[in-house]
Amino acid sequence: MKESIYENSFIFDDDIEYYTIEYRRKMREYIKQRNEIMQYGLKFNVSPPTESPLIIKPIRMVDYLTFQSSISCLLLEKNKVPDPKIISMSYLDYLIHLIEIGDDTSNMYAYMFLQIVKLSCGVTEEDLNSGNFTWIKDKKSKNSIMFNKVEYTRKDFDEIREIICDQNFIELPDDNIDAKFKKAMDDARKFKNRNSKKMGGIEDQIICVSIGSNLSMEEIKGMTIRKFQKFLQRIDYKLNYEICKTAEMGGMVKFEKEIPHWRSEIIIDKYSDLMVDFKSVENKVTGKTTK
Repeated sequence: MKESIYENSFIFDDDIEYYTIEYRRKMREYIKQRNEIMQYGLKFNVSPPTESPLIIKPIRMVDYLTFQSSISCLLLEKNKVPDPKIISMSYLDYLIHLIEIGDDTSNMYAYMFLQIVKLSCGVTEEDLNSGNFTWIKDKKSKNSIMFNKVEYTRKDFDEIREIICDQNFIELPDDNIDAKFKKAMDDARKFKNRNSKKMGGIEDQIICVSIGSNLSMEEIKGMTIRKFQKFLQRIDYKLNYEICKTAEMGGMVKFEKEIPHWRSEIIIDKYSDLMVDFKSVENKVTGKTTK
C-alpha cells in the first residue's frame, strides 16, 4: 500500500482525526494571512477557522465478521460499469445511486454502508434517527454527507474511504489495471484455487496467530484487523525463513539468491504467485497444450 500522511497513526493503531478539505484550505489561508501580517510586527486578531474532526477508528478483531461482510460497499469497481454516466460519477454519488434504487440489492448496500460508518466513524442509531447523520443531494445530483453539523463532500468521502481501507489493511480496487489482464489473472486465480487446499477460515487464522505469538483469544479480540493480518503475515514469513535457513545450513539445498531475513520488508504483489506459471495456467484454462 502507498505511503499516507496518516502512516504514523496506522502503525500505532491510533484513531485518526479527519478534517474536511475545505477546512484545511481555510486553515492554510488563515496561516498565510497571519504570517504576512505578523512579519511586519502587527497584531493579527482574526480567529482561526474551527471544525469538529471526524474520528475514524481502526476496527478491532471482535468486529471482524461484521466489518468483512460490509466492506464490499467501499470496494465496488464503478469504472468497470459500461455506462458513461456511472463512470463520470464520484464514488459517493455511485454508492448513493445504488442505495436509492430501492430494491433488495440497494437495501443490502444501505445496510453495509451504515455498518461501516457505525464501526469506523462512531455513527450511532440515535444519530440516524435524529438526522444527525444524513446525506445531502443538490440539484446537480452532487451528494455530500452531513455528520455532527459538518458537511463532507464527494472528495472528502474519497479520502475517508481510502483511510478506512488503509487503516484496516484492505486493498482498494486498482482502476489502472488493464481489464483484460485483470480478467486473465482472475481466471488463473480461480483455476489455481480449484486445485489448491483451501486456506483456513478466520477461526483457524486466529488460532494460528495465537499459537505463533502466544497471545490469548481475549488479546486477539482486542487487536486491530490491520495488526492481526500483519501478525499472520510475519508469523508465516518467519516460519518459511527458518525452514529455508535450516535446510541451507544443513546442506540439504542451495538457493541461488540470499534468503531474505524474516524481519525484511514484506512486499505483496497481488498477482506475484501467478506470474511465474501464468502461461501454463492459461493453457489449462483455454485447453491448449504446451510443447
